[in-house]
Amino acid sequence: MSRLRSMFGAWPVLTDGAWATELQKQGLPAYTPSDPWNLSNPEAVEALGRSYVEAGSRVLLTNTFRSNPVSLGEFGLERECGRLNRRAVELAHRATAGSPEVLIFGSIGPIRFVGPFDRAERRNLRTAFAAQVEALESAGVDALLCETFGQVEEAELAVELALESGLPTLISFSFGPAAVGAPPSAPISPEQCARRMAAAGVDAIGANCGTGSADAAGLSARLRSATTLPIWIKPNLAMRPVGPIDHASVLATVDFIDNLIAATQRGADFVGGCCGSTPLHIQALALRLADRPPRPGT
Repeated sequence: MSRLRSMFGAWPVLTDGAWATELQKQGLPAYTPSDPWNLSNPEAVEALGRSYVEAGSRVLLTNTFRSNPVSLGEFGLERECGRLNRRAVELAHRATAGSPEVLIFGSIGPIRFVGPFDRAERRNLRTAFAAQVEALESAGVDALLCETFGQVEEAELAVELALESGLPTLISFSFGPAAVGAPPSAPISPEQCARRMAAAGVDAIGANCGTGSADAAGLSARLRSATTLPIWIKPNLAMRPVGPIDHASVLATVDFIDNLIAATQRGADFVGGCCGSTPLHIQALALRLADRPPRPGT
């Protein structure tokens, strides 16, 4: 049985929303990582985390999606790996102060989106993932989330290193249209990913980002058909910051919330938002979930 089952009393569990698109509203340039803000703009990072906690999130991710030495090296920050991860966890603990029911999951993003890897690159990836895992573990996260992975081979490498920490480990894929439309037996199908990740020993399997909330219920059902592990679902609302409220944005929000409620009916155990989602969307989802009888943790 997944170790996560003992960490929460009732299901589904509400997670947080987007980080980068929310920080972009405060000046983070588009297409740049938000991780350096843990050092340069810690107040903004902490405040956003607190906003999600106040909205009802029971899981808060760390702002560390690209905080591995290889990805940070693209910006000349490879030596800041340990400091960025530890600072992010510290800010998450500050954001959740007074809310012991909220758990902190360390976010680990992919480094390479294509494979296969040769021996040298595999060694480099292992070293990079290991450095981030060690920093997050030592800083005191409750679990590790390997998220937005696009291929199974890199996901298997990341979860191998994450599981060596002894912490509960979740894996979340960014399924594109090809994977969403693939038959269950296809190598890139959600079912095949779920089976391979379960065999690797993860504690939960899921999907985030990808094709948006319209596929959330279908992906939940497909993953549930292949595993008894908890299912993690965090779709996009939009790939850009959400602007002023207008008719279109209200309709998008209604669809987003309805699609996530449908996902919980099809097997999702964790629900939240990815790019474009905000604390207001998480609050709206919390209100909808409060109207439904919780499932007991089993």
